[in-house]
Amino acid sequence: MVRSDFVFEMAPVLEMFADVCKASREFQGHGWGMAFLADEARMVYHNVNPIWDDDFCRFQTTRFLLVHARSAFLDTGIEVLNNMPFMDDSLAFIFNGELQGVKIKADGRIGAEKIFNVIKRFDNGDTFAALKRAVPFIQKKPPTFER
Repeated sequence: MVRSDFVFEMAPVLEMFADVCKASREFQGHGWGMAFLADEARMVYHNVNPIWDDDFCRFQTTRFLLVHARSAFLDTGIEVLNNMPFMDDSLAFIFNGELQGVKIKADGRIGAEKIFNVIKRFDNGDTFAALKRAVPFIQKKPPTFER
């Protein structure tokens, strides 16, 4: 995430991030996405291809950029709808990690989207408080061994 009081060019930031993703020991090429401000409008972009294969010159300037490259669990669910960030009217969400053996009853195609929906379920206008309530709820879910 990059947040600035001044506009900055997105392409150099995306190029640096793409280089990090390509060099990662963990494969980060199952697609990517970003949320950004364009003239104060909230924008989102998703692509199922690896970030290092995209052309960043079409992205201009912003003051806020949130970007995520995906490593799909067990190389499954590789489709553009599963790429983060997930968004609603006021939030953009990325999850950079892996939860194994956690079964969450929430809407969503993949675990990260389910986590986002659990957090939103606890959100009554204070997102930080919702996050603090959601984490223990997610952590106490019993492990499962289904695949």
